[in-house]
Amino acid sequence: MPTDMEMWTEIRRRVLVEDVSKRQTRRDHGISSKTLDKVLGHTEPTRGRALFGASAGPSDPSEQQGRLPVPPSPTGTALR
Repeated sequence: MPTDMEMWTEIRRRVLVEDVSKRQTRRDHGISSKTLDKVLGHTEPTRGRALFGASAGPSDPSEQQGRLPVPPSPTGTALR
């Protein structure tokens, strides 16, 4: 699996240099049009954000044990 920077560079090269269509590039790499627009708009990946399918949270349900669920906020109540 290529690193984020390698994938970023490959996507930009394919679309901007080789004239591969955006649709084909999205299909080949499994990314959304919004992600592709970010890649084409910046020469380097943005810092602190997971890209290309990497999630920010734990992927293993056992890692979530010990976390308390966040209760829903009450509707119609005034904030103090």
